[in-house]
Amino acid sequence: GSAPKFPQPGSLLFLLDEHRRTGATPALAAVELTLRNMALGGIRDHLGGGFHRYAVDRTWRVPHFEKMLYDNALLATAYLRAWQATGKEEYAAICRQTLDFLLAEMQDPAGGFYASIDADANHVEGSSYVWTFAELDKALGADAARRFARMYGVTVRGNAEAGNNVLYKAESAASVAESEGLPLGTMLCELNAARSRLLVLRRSRPAPAVDRKILTAWNGLALSALAGAGAAFDDRGYREAACLAADRILRRHRVGRVLARYSLDGAAAGDSFLDDYAYLANGLLDLYTATLRERYLAQANRLGSEMLRRFGQADGTGIHYAALPASGTGLPVRTRHLPDGATPSPSAVAWEVLQRLAEITGSRPFQRAAQALEKDLLLAAQTAPEASLYALSFASADLSRQDRVVIVGPAEARGTRALAREASRLARRGTVLVWAPPGATGRSIRQLSPLVRDKTMAGGKPTAYICRAGACLPPVTEAEELKDALS
Repeated sequence: GSAPKFPQPGSLLFLLDEHRRTGATPALAAVELTLRNMALGGIRDHLGGGFHRYAVDRTWRVPHFEKMLYDNALLATAYLRAWQATGKEEYAAICRQTLDFLLAEMQDPAGGFYASIDADANHVEGSSYVWTFAELDKALGADAARRFARMYGVTVRGNAEAGNNVLYKAESAASVAESEGLPLGTMLCELNAARSRLLVLRRSRPAPAVDRKILTAWNGLALSALAGAGAAFDDRGYREAACLAADRILRRHRVGRVLARYSLDGAAAGDSFLDDYAYLANGLLDLYTATLRERYLAQANRLGSEMLRRFGQADGTGIHYAALPASGTGLPVRTRHLPDGATPSPSAVAWEVLQRLAEITGSRPFQRAAQALEKDLLLAAQTAPEASLYALSFASADLSRQDRVVIVGPAEARGTRALAREASRLARRGTVLVWAPPGATGRSIRQLSPLVRDKTMAGGKPTAYICRAGACLPPVTEAEELKDALS
């Protein structure tokens, strides 16, 4: 009965992971129903891309118009995983449109992403986004305006205040084309031209203010979204945008030996918390999987160690949201942040990071800390499962984790690149992917990860090893063989 906000991000991931693990059709149907209706509603920006913060009505049509980095990063990931689960191109398109919005509207030229875009301009909420029927008629002409209005729920009276209209998908292009006696191709061309024209006009209006802070934690979520899409779509632009953001954060968000909470105009400030370390480390691990650039794995490993040192209990039995102040002043109680909120539980993401690092490095401290967090999170899930869905989604993925993929070969070799591209494209949540160059150039990764220490090139060719359920398959040297094995 209450106005719908976004589902907690963990709920969509949990249901997708359950479908993957068990083949549960109701789980996938619930995800598709949610994502499809969010994509049709006014909560989505049908001209500029991306999603507004939440809806204020029961039908998802009237949004609170603020746009948040974390919402769009998490939704891009959800649509990407829905595409991977179903193969439906509509989900891939929405993922791309959401990420393209981030790159166009929220990316800092030096790398990284701004925190948010305000809901209002000139103190009027939504004024940048709404349209009257008369504005459409003037901009598009009578016939095109009528068809556009049918598709996007625009009326003369208005579906919002003061005769204004929020755009939402009321009819499909196919149904409008059929009733208007137009070929579908003609209708789609007209629709694309109309959207482009209206977007140009919208950009001439007073623009909402942009919160230009670059928040460490939220940028970590953006890294995961861009890296995942870059790998799955084999899209160099998304991978490079993620690299640019990661390099900016790693270079600028250091104050002494610890991370800063944010930067503004290049100056880092603010005490960091567990979500800063966990989200960023997870994003770097995703970026390593997408690019196999060793520096991102090394930095994630460093952040994992710092995270335990700053936020972990001395006996290794838990992890706190805030660090113990160096001065001895601060809150008398250090809280544990176990439940999900608008963003995933920092403790649950920290568990994921520690488990992933333990798989790659074999580190006993990471293993012990991951086991302790697992107990805490799953105990909390027994009493409040609806607030523990990100942890449950990782537990579900962890149960089904099978693949450890090691690629050995020179970075510049065509065969290495082909194997790496296929492995990162097909990697699913829980897949461990490590690359090692042969000889002395691979010394650092061999010291870091026991997974690669005994792996060599077969017959002098770049080689991939797949280990599953405690056993390794015969090594492969062709990308097509690797694709068949991973599929």
